[in-house]
Amino acid sequence: MTTRTAPPVAGPGGGATGPARRSSRAPAARAGGTAPGWIDFAVAAVTAFLAAMIATTLFTAYRADPDLLWTNPLHDRNGHFGFGLDLAIALRSLDPLAVLDHVWKAVWPPLHGLILSGVLLVGGLDERLGILPSLAGWAATAVLAAVLARNLFPDAIRGITAAAIAAALTLASPAFALLGSDVMLEGLGAALTAAALLTYARAEEAPADTGRWRLLGVVLTLLFFHQHAAWALVVVTLALCAVVAHAGAVRRFAGALADSLRSAARTGPLWRDPVLIVFLVVVAAIAAILWTRPPAITLYSRSLSLYPPGPLITLAYALLLLRLLLGWRRERDRLGPALGAPAHAVLVWHVMPVAISFLVPGWMPGAGGVGRVADLLAGRLDPLQGLVFYRDVFLDAYHASPWIGLAAAALFAVALVRVHLIPVGLRPVFVLALVGAIAVVLYPGHEGRFLAPFVATVWIGAGAGAATLVGAVTPARLTLVRAVVALGAVAALLVALAYPAPSTGAAARAAAGRTPDGPSQLLLVQPALPLLDGAPAIGVATTFGRATDFLAWAARARCGCAVPVDGPRPPANASREAHRRAMAAYLAETPSTRVVVIDAPDAPWTAPGIAYADAAGLLDALAQQSRFVPVGRTEVPDFAGSVAVWERRDTPARPAPGTPRPAGRSPVSTVPSGGVPSAGAPPAPARQNPVRNPVQTLPD
Repeated sequence: MTTRTAPPVAGPGGGATGPARRSSRAPAARAGGTAPGWIDFAVAAVTAFLAAMIATTLFTAYRADPDLLWTNPLHDRNGHFGFGLDLAIALRSLDPLAVLDHVWKAVWPPLHGLILSGVLLVGGLDERLGILPSLAGWAATAVLAAVLARNLFPDAIRGITAAAIAAALTLASPAFALLGSDVMLEGLGAALTAAALLTYARAEEAPADTGRWRLLGVVLTLLFFHQHAAWALVVVTLALCAVVAHAGAVRRFAGALADSLRSAARTGPLWRDPVLIVFLVVVAAIAAILWTRPPAITLYSRSLSLYPPGPLITLAYALLLLRLLLGWRRERDRLGPALGAPAHAVLVWHVMPVAISFLVPGWMPGAGGVGRVADLLAGRLDPLQGLVFYRDVFLDAYHASPWIGLAAAALFAVALVRVHLIPVGLRPVFVLALVGAIAVVLYPGHEGRFLAPFVATVWIGAGAGAATLVGAVTPARLTLVRAVVALGAVAALLVALAYPAPSTGAAARAAAGRTPDGPSQLLLVQPALPLLDGAPAIGVATTFGRATDFLAWAARARCGCAVPVDGPRPPANASREAHRRAMAAYLAETPSTRVVVIDAPDAPWTAPGIAYADAAGLLDALAQQSRFVPVGRTEVPDFAGSVAVWERRDTPARPAPGTPRPAGRSPVSTVPSGGVPSAGAPPAPARQNPVRNPVQTLPD
């Protein structure tokens, strides 16, 4: 690959990069290439057409039988769909406060839920539309992977070879297709990850074009508000690559920052800064609370707890951010030129939106659940077990057969050896594959879906490795021979992909969180839905764990309203008597007028720490209480159990037809952080969703 002399341009750190500097490293753009410009468009168009055809097939199959997806009422997909459904109901009722309320309470970032709510607003409150955002992301990932692979080579033959192999591996991946046709974050997260890599590559092609850096900032911001884990991997990768590629600019900014700190120290000691003093006091208070874990106290009949110190963490962050902004305002004339226009664009369009979002109470990492973060950090690290687990998942679940996975890894290694010849802007593709692999292996929890955000980078690298071998065995002047060899390589891969290994299906379903050959979870709620029509508040209790997310979206999709849904919080690793007491306390206090009780001894899934023999204590509590009476019961043979609906004795009479029901905020979100709703919401008549099929009162 040859380089061309270019005039000095402003680098991302603001410094000029002259011809000598450019000639000492790989070019930022494809230099000396012979491929016409329409090749990139053709690659994207063909891949998009194939992806759209496959996506249509996947959506048609799911729409015809959605029960195959909904086989676990405890899976996160219930919360994701419920979040989008809640937003759609609030938007349809023109209630912006309800939208903000749901976004604030959500466990997950809001972008996927907002996109899903738009789909449901247009198509109807139907779970059969829930996979469309992920499916669009899956298709976009294939297109972006092909474009990224094409840009790795200046000539058309090797570039098209790399693109074809990357696209084929992406579109033919069993686990990736299942994750892309689910109501989860992985499909769209992979697309935004690939988009961030492509926008960074485009920005490096023209470092002086601040518009490209602004676009990079926007894409990174969207990724942050969609999936934090994928965002963290991409940010670490791009930061490492940018620091290496622009070490001089980084040194200049570090020098300017050091000068600013010395200047601030000469004006007066930092310990006299009032903002810094308050910040240190708050940090000391947080440390004391984390160390002592003080118990909750009751004040004026309300329970108050300092642990976890979420509000104090947000306050400390706000003080720190204020101090940094004051320092920037004072040293802007010194730091601005050293930072450079490209870095300033990323700062404004990405860093600042993310920093401001942390000011929302509960959104600061750890502020909403310090205990969970502490438990995660205290988790047992087992890198060797993680390495074995992800090796098997990568080979068996993400490829049609293990030997194709081995070939993809080998081809990636071939391209990695020659990474120094790859344009600077495209090197993050390979770095992200390595960073992601290290991160998932070291992470305490191991799940097959964790590979999804970055696995396409391995397939891009595999395409690059195959194209490199094609170029190595054929002279460049023999264009026809090289084209025939490249076509043969792609054809051989397509033939291999057409004959998947017998074990691939089960491995892919396990990696994607699909329960193989399990009965539909909808059987557990269909008998109860007609008996819940008009209830102003609903409760749900099960013998396999807390499943409020599942019942909430099923009931709200049926009525098109924001009916509150609550339920008892079963204690983990507790006795039958402890479960009985928890259920008895819930029944005595809940404002719900009807409670769905699901008894499923043969359920193939249970929440951690829940055993049926102990969880059945909730049935003992029902038998001993007198506040609720049974109004309906249906046997569910698939789970060797039953679904019963209990009604509160003092339930008001059903409203007359036509009585409106609020469609905005519900006191309880469908996400796992929901609690007990407040009573008083007026009831409403039943209204079938015109898109959904009629609900059966008995299982098939």
